Amino acid sequence: MSLLQHPLRTLDQIEWYLSSRDKELFPGAFLLSAGNLARQLLEQILFILAFYSGMPRTRFLKSSNRLRTADSILKALKEVDPATGHTYIERARKRGPCIQKLARFPRSLNRYRRIFNETSHFSNPGAGRKFKEDHIRQFVSRFRHILEEVDAHLITAAVNDIRSNGFIRAVLSKDSSNIPGIEYKVVVTPNLITYKDGKFSMRTPRIPIQVVPNSKEVPYRWRKRVVVVQHSIGMALYCQMLTESGEPINISNFQSVVDAFVNNLRDRKRLIRRMKRFGIAVELAEHPLKRKLSHSETSKGD
Repeated sequence: MSLLQHPLRTLDQIEWYLSSRDKELFPGAFLLSAGNLARQLLEQILFILAFYSGMPRTRFLKSSNRLRTADSILKALKEVDPATGHTYIERARKRGPCIQKLARFPRSLNRYRRIFNETSHFSNPGAGRKFKEDHIRQFVSRFRHILEEVDAHLITAAVNDIRSNGFIRAVLSKDSSNIPGIEYKVVVTPNLITYKDGKFSMRTPRIPIQVVPNSKEVPYRWRKRVVVVQHSIGMALYCQMLTESGEPINISNFQSVVDAFVNNLRDRKRLIRRMKRFGIAVELAEHPLKRKLSHSETSKGD
C-alpha cells in the first residue's frame, strides 16, 4: 500500500475483506490481507505523529526515505527532545486537535503493533494465530471514530516537506479547524512586472503542481513542485513570496516590490533592465540601497 493512500479508504478495504470471507479461494486469505492493511494504516498514523512532533527524520526514516519499523518509531516517540524537555509524543499532542486525537493513546498503538506484526502472518494459513478477526474489527471501529477526511492531507503535506528537503513546508492552520496544508516558496523576479496604460502590475507567479493517482508513490526525482494526490480536496495551499535573495515581498503593493528588489544588486540590475523595456528611466538615489523610479516615460524601445 502506498504511504499516500487515503486512511479512510484503507478502512473501507479492510471492512470489505472481512465481510467477503465467503469469497476466499483458500482459508484465511482475506483475513491475512485485512491484517496487513491494518498494520500499514498503523504505520501511517505513526508517520504522522513522528513528523509533526518535530522528531529528527533519521529517527523514523531510513536513508532510502522508507519508514522504519513501527517498534522503532514508537520507541523514538517516547524519547525526550533535548531542546524542549518534552517527549516527542507530548510535542505531537501540542500541535493541535488534528494531531492530538492520534497521540492520545500510545499504549493502544503499541498493542495493535504487537497484534498485527506477529510472525504467524507469514505461516501456513492453517496455523494458529494470536490475532483474530475481532482484533481487526475493533481496530477499524476505533479509528472510524477518530480519522477524518482531512487526515490524508497530513500525510501528503509531510511527504512534500520531506521530499523537497523543506523547500515546501507542511503547515497546520492555527485556528480551531487545524487544517493541514502546504506552504510553497515562490521566487518573485522583476521579470514579472508588467506596465500597461500607465499602470504597473505583477503577473501571478506559476506554482508547479503534479497530481498523482491514489495508488502511486511520490516521484523520487523531484524537488520544487507540489505533489498532491487525487483525494487532496480541501487541502490548504499557502504561497510565501520571496526575492531570490530570500527577502519577503508583498506583490499587492508596488512600492514594497521595488524596495525589495533594490536591496539586492542582482535584482536591482534586473529591475533597471525591466524598466528600460517599458521606456522608463531609473534614477539612482544617493543611498546605495535605495532607488527612485522616474515616472517620466521616454521613447519605447529596448
